[in-house]
Amino acid sequence: MDVMLDSNVILADIRFEKTGFAELLDYARRKGDRVIIPQIAFEEIKARYRERLESTVSSLGNMRQLLFVGRDKFPHIDIDAEMQALENHLNKPDKKVSILIYKTDAGIKAFDVAYRGIHRKRPANDNGEELRDVMIWLTALDYAKQSRRPLAFISKNKKAFQESKNSDVLHHELLEECKSAKVDIHFYCDVLPFIQDHSLEQAPIKETEVPEVIKFENLDSQSAMSVRNIRTPFGYPSEIHIEEIKFTDGTMFKISEATSVAEYHFRGNARLIVSGWLQHGETSIDSATFKHLQQTLTFVDIHQAGLSQTPSPVVNLTAQIPGLIQVRYGFDMEISARFRNGQLASWELESFRYTRELEPPDGN
Repeated sequence: MDVMLDSNVILADIRFEKTGFAELLDYARRKGDRVIIPQIAFEEIKARYRERLESTVSSLGNMRQLLFVGRDKFPHIDIDAEMQALENHLNKPDKKVSILIYKTDAGIKAFDVAYRGIHRKRPANDNGEELRDVMIWLTALDYAKQSRRPLAFISKNKKAFQESKNSDVLHHELLEECKSAKVDIHFYCDVLPFIQDHSLEQAPIKETEVPEVIKFENLDSQSAMSVRNIRTPFGYPSEIHIEEIKFTDGTMFKISEATSVAEYHFRGNARLIVSGWLQHGETSIDSATFKHLQQTLTFVDIHQAGLSQTPSPVVNLTAQIPGLIQVRYGFDMEISARFRNGQLASWELESFRYTRELEPPDGN
């Protein structure tokens, strides 16, 4: 099965260093299949990469102006040389694997793109926008028709291509289009799920098989960085305490004789300290938040704040409520790891999400 990559997939790992890309190249070598980048995606990757370089050069220049010591030690960044290196990398990322930059023979007709926008036809959205995604999709359709080979289409734009938020299959309109065109296109939201689906073998992982380096001490800092981005009803946390992280399950995927990828799932609890203020006036507070405020803000005159009344969707606060607010959350996290010849080569945090607000521990 050939693989077509959207620009958002490559821009997320432009050097092909994270878990998934190296294994994709292993897959292509093993199967003799093609890796394809649409021409329009190729141009977008180059444009966004140049913007990143120019922003970096500007930031370095600004920093250099502030220094007394070491101002002459900043590296010179040759943007044109970096751009050429990027093109070389995208065309041939591996000695045995080349990437095809694909442009349709007939080109993408402006009328076909406009028609989808006018009629709100996927992957155009309900406002007739996202026409760049329309052009990517028309390229994928054209390639599948011309090659007459099954195609894996990988894009992080779930909203444009997926049936629903919780489904990894193509939107039914796009599936019908594939059926009418007699082509076989499979959608993936990232490289790793594709690699897992096309592994040689799969085996469950026991807790005793998790490498020592992927244990609480290292996961603590990884998860703390993710928890920091949680917005509570009172604001973002100023302090984070990871109370518990437990391994739940995992799977080892054999990609080639020398390469395997592991997926580990963990579950944990975190205690967050938030420096919060609720302004006076009518404020929307759900019943759980209302209860939490009554239990937590014992140092505040809750009668003056208006929190002694019966919970309702809108509470009229007669004073600002300051202070340190403590909340506890449960979370799930997914770790991916790459193994070469049985040895751990690298690992990283793939996903993190908080699952529920927890009741305070007894005595708190």
